[in-house]
Amino acid sequence: MKVVGIICEYNPFHNGHLYHLQKAKEIAGNGIVVAIISGYFSMRGDVSVINKYDKVKIAIDNGVDITLELPYLLATQNADIFAYNSVYLLNEMGINEIVAGSENNDILLIEKIAQLEENYEFQEMIKLYMSQGYSYRKSYSLALEKYEIKISSNDMLNIKYFQAIKKINSNIKLTLIKRINNNYLDTNVNDSNIQSATTIRTLDCIEKYVPNEVNEIFNTKGFYSINDFTQVLKHLITTQDLNKIFQATEGIENCFNQNFLNVDMLIDQLANKRYTKSRIKRFISYILTQTTKNEMNSLDKSILRITGFNNKGREYLNKNKKDITYFTRIVNKINNIYDKELLIAKIFTNIYNEDFIKIEQSLPYIK
Repeated sequence: MKVVGIICEYNPFHNGHLYHLQKAKEIAGNGIVVAIISGYFSMRGDVSVINKYDKVKIAIDNGVDITLELPYLLATQNADIFAYNSVYLLNEMGINEIVAGSENNDILLIEKIAQLEENYEFQEMIKLYMSQGYSYRKSYSLALEKYEIKISSNDMLNIKYFQAIKKINSNIKLTLIKRINNNYLDTNVNDSNIQSATTIRTLDCIEKYVPNEVNEIFNTKGFYSINDFTQVLKHLITTQDLNKIFQATEGIENCFNQNFLNVDMLIDQLANKRYTKSRIKRFISYILTQTTKNEMNSLDKSILRITGFNNKGREYLNKNKKDITYFTRIVNKINNIYDKELLIAKIFTNIYNEDFIKIEQSLPYIK
C-alpha cells in the first residue's frame, strides 16, 4: 500500500490546499494520505486563525485519511527544525512519499541547492552577508543569487524536506506539485478562486476561496489573531526575564517595550534587515507560551499523536499497530512536548470562549 504524506498548516484550509490534497490522493491511488498539521501557532509564529481541532476535522472531511499533530515546540521553529521533525514523524508512520507544493516544481533544482549548501564557499558567503546585518533567510537568498538561483518560500522548505529525508536515512520520495494561480506570500487578490493563505487572512469575505465549512467558521466565530494576545504580551514582557526565553539572541530580547497598540504594530516596529517578521513572531510566541532556553535544550523524544482518521485510516492503523507507536489522547506528564500543548490550551481558554483544555484531552476526530 502506498502511504503518501503531506506537511501542512492549513492557516486556513483553502481551495489551493484542496487542490494539493486531491493531487496527493491521486498519487496515493488505493493507498492513504497522512497529513501532519501544526496546531496553535504556525512555523513562522502566526497564531492559527482556526481552532486546531477544527483544522483536523476539515482535513479529514476533505479527504485526508489520518492526521498527526506537529506539536508547538517542534512546529514553531526555523525551516530546518520544522522540516526535520515533520519528516521524522511521517517516517515513523511508514510514509513512502511526501507530496509538497512548489512554485518552481523542479526537483533537480531542489537537489542542486541542497548539495550547494554543503559547499564551503557558499556557507562563507552566507556568513559574509550576515556580518553585514542581514537575517539568515535574506543572506541565504543573496548567496543563491551569486549562483543565479532564486528560490521561493515553499521551495526553501522543500530543500529542507529533501535534506531531512537524507538525514534520517529514509527511502521516502519527495514529489512536487506545482502551485497554481498564486505564490505562498502573495498578498494581492487575483481573479482566481485560489488565493494564498496570506491573502485570505486579510479579507472580510472569503467565501469564494475556501470550502464551505471554513467559511462557516469564519462567519460565526471569526479568525483568531495575534492581536488578541496584546494585553497578555504587555504583561509578560514586564514580568518575565526575557533573557531566559528561547531564541533570546542577538539582542532581540532588549527591543521589547510596552509602546504598542497591538501586536501587529509591535512586529512592524521591530522588523528590520536583521530581525525578520517571522523571527519576531516566533519570539513573541515563545514569550506567550513561556518557552525557555533550558526547556528547549531538554526536550523528551517526540511521540506520534493521532488526532483524526477515517475508515481507511483506521484500517491502516489496526494493520500496523505492532510497528507504529502512537497515542490518541493527552494526559498530564506524557512528556514535556505535550505538557506544553496543555499549557497553551490553558492560555487559549483564557483568551477565547472555548474550553481548549477539554478538547485537548479528547479522543481523535473519527469520520
